[in-house]
Amino acid sequence: MRFVCCERFATAGRGTALGMTTNSSSRPNTQTERFDRILQTYDASGPTMATVFLPAKSADAQAPERLEIHVKNALAALSDQGANEALIERVERALKQHEHSDAASLVVVATEQETLLDEEMDRPVTRMTTALQPVPMLLPLLAAAQVDEEHLAVLLDRTGADVFHRDGVGKPIDTAEVEGDDVRVHRGHPGGWSQRRFQQTAENAWENNAKDVVDAIVDEYGRDLHLVVAGDERAVGFFVEHLPTSMTRETVGGSRHADHAAFLDEVDNALRSRAANRVVVLLDRFRTANANGLGAVGHAVLDHLVAGRVEHLLVVNDALNEHPTT
Repeated sequence: MRFVCCERFATAGRGTALGMTTNSSSRPNTQTERFDRILQTYDASGPTMATVFLPAKSADAQAPERLEIHVKNALAALSDQGANEALIERVERALKQHEHSDAASLVVVATEQETLLDEEMDRPVTRMTTALQPVPMLLPLLAAAQVDEEHLAVLLDRTGADVFHRDGVGKPIDTAEVEGDDVRVHRGHPGGWSQRRFQQTAENAWENNAKDVVDAIVDEYGRDLHLVVAGDERAVGFFVEHLPTSMTRETVGGSRHADHAAFLDEVDNALRSRAANRVVVLLDRFRTANANGLGAVGHAVLDHLVAGRVEHLLVVNDALNEHPTT
């Protein structure tokens, strides 16, 4: 493994490392549970472990057959790597309980005695990957999960909003429908001396309802979450205007009266771009830190980690030619 650290940046060999800050939110979420399961899997290191990553796309009619082929190829690869029959049978049972439509990808970690990790992931992996070694190979899982960030996806119209609380791509932790108290949302018919008054009344109502949505979100979720927002342009404008400055936000396409799944796909794309931008920023910081003697590579990273001097940890799996994982 190759590690990198910044104040220290550190880096080291078949993977690369920068130190990582975590969200200190006290609310339970599935992201925390996922990382707990990963740590428990590492704690079980010692006996020979089989790790399998499988794509499980379901976009066409051949998806079931393709998943079946992936399973057979993974089992054959483990056999070629020296896995015994008991271990192969355990991995096979774990993989065959899933269908292609369960998730975008699957990961299984198992020993002869037990299945340690059996994850359906809402984010894809690019290809089948297998490993047989004393520790689980989970860098692809960590890389896929680095886009995960607790956030609110907010879909607005002039009367209120649908709010999706999520901790990454995939299914929401919970959803809420918020309706404003002001029902005077329709403009009058064009023309006439009262048109301007009707228009202003409607605009005031839209703003009141957007503010009601902001107040409801702050009351329920606090002021620190990232927001991805879409919907009626005027409603979005009023909503953003009343947000606390501590809440970061970005806008995407979507309508409250259209397909919510399409909106959440747009949110997922925004999260992936946001994660990629974070990596670019950290890489730039690492280059600067390294040039100034504040970075470290190789085994020196472990010393900095033990001493608590790592601010950011970047891990890159060189063997798989994958992007950095923060």
